[in-house]
Amino acid sequence: MRSFKYLNRLQTAVLVPFVIGAICISVSEVFSLAAPLLRENYEILIYNLSKMFSRIIPYTFAYFLVSFSENAKRGLKSFWTVICLIVFVTCANSVTDISARLFFAFAIGLFCIFCFRKFNMITALTVAFFSAAIFGILIGYINDYWKNAIMVYSQFISEKGIVSSVLFGISDMFLSVFGDNTLQRLFFFNSFGGSLFIDGNIVTGVKDLFSSGYGGDYLSLYMSGHYLMLFAFLGMSLELIGELKATQKTVLILLCLCTVISGNFSLILIYFLLESPFLFLISLFICGLCYATAFVLKINIGYLSGGGMIEMITYGNNWIYLLASGIVFVAIGYFMFKFSVEKRGISDSLNIYIPTRLNNTVKALGGIENIIRFKDNTVEVRNPGIINTFMLECEIDGNTVKSNDRNFIDLHEYL
Repeated sequence: MRSFKYLNRLQTAVLVPFVIGAICISVSEVFSLAAPLLRENYEILIYNLSKMFSRIIPYTFAYFLVSFSENAKRGLKSFWTVICLIVFVTCANSVTDISARLFFAFAIGLFCIFCFRKFNMITALTVAFFSAAIFGILIGYINDYWKNAIMVYSQFISEKGIVSSVLFGISDMFLSVFGDNTLQRLFFFNSFGGSLFIDGNIVTGVKDLFSSGYGGDYLSLYMSGHYLMLFAFLGMSLELIGELKATQKTVLILLCLCTVISGNFSLILIYFLLESPFLFLISLFICGLCYATAFVLKINIGYLSGGGMIEMITYGNNWIYLLASGIVFVAIGYFMFKFSVEKRGISDSLNIYIPTRLNNTVKALGGIENIIRFKDNTVEVRNPGIINTFMLECEIDGNTVKSNDRNFIDLHEYL
């Protein structure tokens, strides 16, 4: 797929901020869990540090995206991109309450790259700056309409049993890629997530209910599926790690650890998206299964912070169902990703080193993204229909290709 080339370039440019982001999110979650255990003054300090670590992540992505994409004056261009993101957020906040998000960081970063390549330096800096300001004001006005749309959607999916659970889980995880927690807040702290009379007070929102000691079905409806997704992400990562090379493998391991520790899915989902849109879609599908399973099995476990492994151990109950279904979802995540990788490929396949002398052989086989593996002196391909038999004398049997060509045999060393 041609799109894999662009996804691979984008992923390569942000490998460093993925690492920084994984560390920051993990530290932020640990601080958030530790804050309530400390005295009041220290609690405020640790809580603010927790927020600080999470808020710097978009700026690191904006900086490194430009730094790794540009060749000349990278320091100036990267610094200016961060300035533009600050201007964007400031202008947006003049209209509504909004924070820096990864989606905005990618959008501003890519726009700045376009400006640097399209215009001379002075013009590019000026256009990027004022465009960020205008874009920020525009997003500020649009944000209120967006919140209203999410509220209407929340009302539509609320209190509909398993349908509510599935739609909430999928929608919330999809929006997390854009750093948008509007839907989550409506269900966690407002009546869309349940409303009960507890100790003489009306408590609304499933997270507020859980913090008040509630342990009923609203938890399995809107929260418990989150824990099953931790297991699913573990299975997905285990399969994908075996397909990746060197640096990408290390980055995914860190992202997996971050996800398990913090319960924050955004970074690993973006990583999956940059590897293959199909992996991202599979993740959303599995998320729906997780929330449906949690609802059916009545796994009533909530969380007060990010919903990582620490909180699962702290608040866990019904361990037989939780662990049994968790193991099942490790397997589901693993095998569904394996199927997708073999059928559709991943952008990381473009990082495989192929000597120049073998380029024509690879091209004849449909490109490196069409090759699955070298096995028993044959090459297994995804689509045998695009094999060029004029460039390579070979035998095609189903999805396997066999040839006595010297370059074809030498290709085994690099696959």
